[in-house]
Amino acid sequence: MRITITGLHLQNFQNIDTLDIDFNGKDTIITGHNGSGKTTVANAISWLLFASASDRTRSFSPKTVGADGQPMHNLHHIAEATFERDGAPFTLKKDYHEVWTVRRGVLDADGNRKREFTGHETDYFIDGRQVKCEEYDRWLSSLFSAEDARILTLPLHFALDLDVRTRREKVQSLVGDVPREDILAEDPSLADILDMADDKGGVDNLADDLRQDAKNLDSQLKSIPVRISECEQAIRPMDDNLEGTLAAIAAIQDEIAGLKERCSGITDTAATATLRDRLTDLTSCQNAIRRKVDDRNGDELSAWRRTCDAHRTACARIEQELTVAKGRVRMCEDDISRLKASRDELTDRIEKIRNAAFAEPLPSRVCPCCGQDLPIERMDEAMAAHEARRTAFEEERSRRLQDAMARMTATCSDSKFQQLEQELSDARAKAEALSGQLEDERKALAEAEAARPLTARVDDEEGYADLMDDIARTRAALADADRAKEAATKDIRERIAALQEEAAQKDKVKVQLEINSRMKDRIAQLNREHALLLDRNADVKDDLEAIDRLNRTRARLFEKRQLEAFGNGVYFSFFTDQVNGGLKDTCEPMVVTADGRRISFTKASTSEQINGGLRIIEAFSRHMDLSLPIIIDNAEAVNEVLKTSAQRILLRVGTGALEAHNIG
Repeated sequence: MRITITGLHLQNFQNIDTLDIDFNGKDTIITGHNGSGKTTVANAISWLLFASASDRTRSFSPKTVGADGQPMHNLHHIAEATFERDGAPFTLKKDYHEVWTVRRGVLDADGNRKREFTGHETDYFIDGRQVKCEEYDRWLSSLFSAEDARILTLPLHFALDLDVRTRREKVQSLVGDVPREDILAEDPSLADILDMADDKGGVDNLADDLRQDAKNLDSQLKSIPVRISECEQAIRPMDDNLEGTLAAIAAIQDEIAGLKERCSGITDTAATATLRDRLTDLTSCQNAIRRKVDDRNGDELSAWRRTCDAHRTACARIEQELTVAKGRVRMCEDDISRLKASRDELTDRIEKIRNAAFAEPLPSRVCPCCGQDLPIERMDEAMAAHEARRTAFEEERSRRLQDAMARMTATCSDSKFQQLEQELSDARAKAEALSGQLEDERKALAEAEAARPLTARVDDEEGYADLMDDIARTRAALADADRAKEAATKDIRERIAALQEEAAQKDKVKVQLEINSRMKDRIAQLNREHALLLDRNADVKDDLEAIDRLNRTRARLFEKRQLEAFGNGVYFSFFTDQVNGGLKDTCEPMVVTADGRRISFTKASTSEQINGGLRIIEAFSRHMDLSLPIIIDNAEAVNEVLKTSAQRILLRVGTGALEAHNIG
């Protein structure tokens, strides 16, 4: 689809009052001195096609600016162009103008209704029919997108304005991927890495996985020496004779078992056994005498204990009742204090409400804006509003006063105080009575405890003293026999203790030997892991180097395909070498100069940039099957502007007024 512009009409558009240009669908040169309106013509066409300026500025307004540098008001800023689409004409028009609103009741100094500026709006037209903005944009988008229009009409837009990611995607879409067979023809060793990339869904996915693998491997390789060092620190230098140590421990345990058996074989003699039996019989006789005395004393003591317990129970009951009574006294005192505080607060509140006054002054009869007397009807309205607010204030004060007095009556009445005072008096009287009862009961308890009855003593029983002497002699004889037995087993027990200590030391040696064995096995395992990781790391580095070769090979081949697509004058560098090695994705526009040098688009001359941009437009025009009028600013800097299949509009600086000439 080929779209050309056949005519343009401007009215009050930026610095142009009125202008009509006949393009006739042909290449056209527009000349004029600086400031004559060449860029304005380009902006008008861009504004109609994709709603922004052609000069790559962020802010754009079609408004006319006066000599004072301020926008002029009450004008319609119109751009209207006639196009042909494959020979079929259509017209686009936009009318940008201010919006003024007349506010009811607001007058200017002359007494007329005052107009206020409220913003701007744009009217849209297609083939003379006014449409909404959405329909205008939708109609254009059925022909081309706004971004495609910028690419195909502005030579420098694709190379300098488009973001890198979008630029890469569009170049790849235009040129296409480099075929596998071309890559292998250039470097057959890349077959394996291409297969790996296919399995991963692409070279980028494979490279990401490999870089992550390399990072993980590097981390693991760094950690292994640390882990080996930790194992080496856990090893203690000693003879590695674990079997001998285990045999020595077993021999010691056997000797300990034999000594314990010998020690248990040393039993009491017959005389010692007789003494133990006699002590048992004597103790039984002693216990029988004590039970006999306790039975005789039991009845009198039981009666005495019951009397004391009754007095103690009475004391505890009275103490509990006294605690409750004292708590009631404190509760009544607190209630009275709170009631007094509440009454004082309500009294202050009632006084403040009664003294509150309506402080709003009467409305002024003079207008605060113009200083003139207000009309009678406005003054009456103001006085009525003032009176309504005063009445509302009085009603609210009366309501608040009634609420406060009702609360005073409900919560702080004299009868309430009298009731609390009576309750406090009753509670204090009860507490005093209970205190007296408690004192009397404690005296009775003391007297009862002092009247403990005299009881029989076991020491006074006949034969008890002789029995105790016999028990003492028997126990002394048994102690002598036990000391003799202790002396007989002392050497054996000391030998057992020494052997147990030796066994403990041997056991520590055994534990350390086991640790040494485990650590040495772990070190050997870590060394094997380290060797495997080194091999894997070398493989990953080889694969990454292969990816680097693949990307460089693909970049060279892709560059050739671009030069073919863009006419051997411009291409895009998709990779750049990083300082630390490897490649970084980019999409740097490059220009091939007349002498074959390759330089960055940004460092090229204006002529090289413009013709390079035209090559880009020509390639994308073929790819999209779409051509739009190309706006070429600064065309005077190019000795020979590249011819294109699309209509060209060349803007050149001249010495006279704005003029347009068809060429071709």
